Amino acid sequence: MDIPEPIVPLESLDLTNLSDVFGEDREGARLLVDTLITSTQESLTTLTAECTDGANETWRKTAHAIKGEMANLGAARLSELCQKAQHAHEASASEKRAYLQAIEQEWTVVQTGLSQML
Repeated sequence: MDIPEPIVPLESLDLTNLSDVFGEDREGARLLVDTLITSTQESLTTLTAECTDGANETWRKTAHAIKGEMANLGAARLSELCQKAQHAHEASASEKRAYLQAIEQEWTVVQTGLSQML
């Protein structure tokens, strides 16, 4: 399994897309980020519950959803981890837990970066 080590927040997050959409509207950006945080936390709860052996469509769809949200946000590394997890929807429960741990670690890094930047 190819799961990279966590990296520092500024390398994990490129807010160019967010800046292009919201410009100087920090409140609008903050509202979107708050919504993404809530959505991602709910999705991580789902992934935790879906760490089961074998094919799991809920795991695949949930990892796919996080992947898209993080790509749009500019969290490319987290999006990449979620893509790998999405493709591992037929993996063992222990492999899924390893992906989930890496995703959660990178999510913490992204959240830290967001709090520093917004």
